[in-house]
Amino acid sequence: IVAGTKNLDRVVDELLEYTRPVELRIKVVNCSDLVDSAIGFLDCGDAISVTNNVASDVKLQIDPDKVRQALLNILLNAVQSVDTAGTVAISADSSPKGITISISDSGCGIARDNIEAVFTPFFTTKEKGTGLGLAVASKTIEGHGGNIQVQSNEGEGSTFHVFLPNGN
Repeated sequence: IVAGTKNLDRVVDELLEYTRPVELRIKVVNCSDLVDSAIGFLDCGDAISVTNNVASDVKLQIDPDKVRQALLNILLNAVQSVDTAGTVAISADSSPKGITISISDSGCGIARDNIEAVFTPFFTTKEKGTGLGLAVASKTIEGHGGNIQVQSNEGEGSTFHVFLPNGN
């Protein structure tokens, strides 16, 4: 009963987060520290290697709590896509327009038919998934004026590109 209640509470929290307007508390933060913070919430054991390759001088002007949660949602999916052993790597590229954070995994990849649906609320391929994690992540990043794109080949892993513009 306790486990079921906790699961239901998580679903309600995710649903509420998705339906609320995005209210931002913008701060300048170090991107590498933000990624480290998100990684700190993962529980993936020793079989999955999670690597932060973000340069220490990359700065973002964002709501750190909301973007950390968005990155964590993507990281959780990446870790869950890796069957038994594999890698998840996070990197960032700067351009005059903004910063792109890329999260790549060596997991099972996304079926071509599902690529368009992964950011749709309640779409999931997981037995116990809510289908809200990537939808909430996408809404959060769009609230910052950015976007998320995904590249994937089934059986070869996936890469999610999170673009955040300069000067929010």
